[in-house]
Amino acid sequence: MKLKHCSRNTISMARRRAPRLTLVKNKSKSSKNTTTDAEIPTQQEWRNMHQYGRFNVLDEEGTGYVFKVGDNAIILPPESEAMRRKELPEYRYWVGKIKDIRGRNVDTDQPDVWAHVQWYYSGEDANELTNEFDKASCSNYERIISNTHDYVSSSSFEDVVKVKKYHEDSLDQADIEDTEFFYRYQLEYKTKEISRFTHEDDPPEAKETPRTPGANTCICKTPYSPSASSVLMHFCPRPSCRRWYHAKCLKGIKSMLNVKNTDAEAGRRYLATSPFTDAPIRLPGGDDVAASPPTKKRRTNHAVTITPIDSSQDPECKARYDALPDDLLQAAQQPIVKGRALGGGHVVGNIRLVALARKAVYGIIDGDELEDDWEQSINPNAALVHQSVQLLLCPKCRSVI
Repeated sequence: MKLKHCSRNTISMARRRAPRLTLVKNKSKSSKNTTTDAEIPTQQEWRNMHQYGRFNVLDEEGTGYVFKVGDNAIILPPESEAMRRKELPEYRYWVGKIKDIRGRNVDTDQPDVWAHVQWYYSGEDANELTNEFDKASCSNYERIISNTHDYVSSSSFEDVVKVKKYHEDSLDQADIEDTEFFYRYQLEYKTKEISRFTHEDDPPEAKETPRTPGANTCICKTPYSPSASSVLMHFCPRPSCRRWYHAKCLKGIKSMLNVKNTDAEAGRRYLATSPFTDAPIRLPGGDDVAASPPTKKRRTNHAVTITPIDSSQDPECKARYDALPDDLLQAAQQPIVKGRALGGGHVVGNIRLVALARKAVYGIIDGDELEDDWEQSINPNAALVHQSVQLLLCPKCRSVI
């Protein structure tokens, strides 16, 4: 392999050699050195190696692949029959974040370039480390970011990939396709602790509860499983709730209405559940369609003081409501849901689009102007739920979800 210098900060290899494995990623078992044609640098050697910001390799067809510090990349795992036949699915590759790049023998025809990599664990990896973690809750493309690091040979890198962060209760969570890598948990290797990330959208209660997977999900405390074919979850977007519930769990405790989302009033009931206030929403042209509050008094550790929104008797508000674009109103009147039972190829569901649509509708009712390009940001068709679902009630605030 011949070395070329593109810049002081880039090292480029003219031809990509056959994959060579460097090091088995740290797991619960002791790590094994399976290096075939290079020596893994020691920490002392690493400190003395030439530092780069990126490296560039060419495959047998001459296609170039650039890997930079900060990139997430898929990395060849231990050689398998599937890999030899070049049939290894993308999700079977290891995934790591490049933290540093260094090289030795860089002035020779046999440069030796390495990356310092922070590992993402698969569900299977995490389960091997601790059997308390249910690997079935992870989809094929889900990873868990860890605090374990290794030195990995540049010739083991396959391609750069995106790994999206998934905050389940965030109203502005970006879409994640079934074939995109993502993570929602972090792993502390020594303590074997796997925990969820907190987010500014979390209600105070969620920030004070344990951060273990499932601790702030549903009444069953079972984490969302994106790949399970029967899973359907509904979201309560109220600021003091912000929690996902399994449809079957809410039906099991009779927390529901005998109404389907195809009912004429169903859309108004959903629209009355605001993601932006805990106060009741009274929509123009009708009575308050929110469900009644809980009969039992609940103890809370935080106060919510918000002026209720009541536009039901304002003729101007009703006129603005009646003039809403049909597709915008329809998007705002959808349940916020996710899960394989709905079909489609998305992990996060329609939470962001429905929240945006409801925000736009509330603003128009209050007199705001609808932006000309609103469809580009909201995409109302993608928010629609194309099947009949039961109107469920949040067991905490009794809002229709």
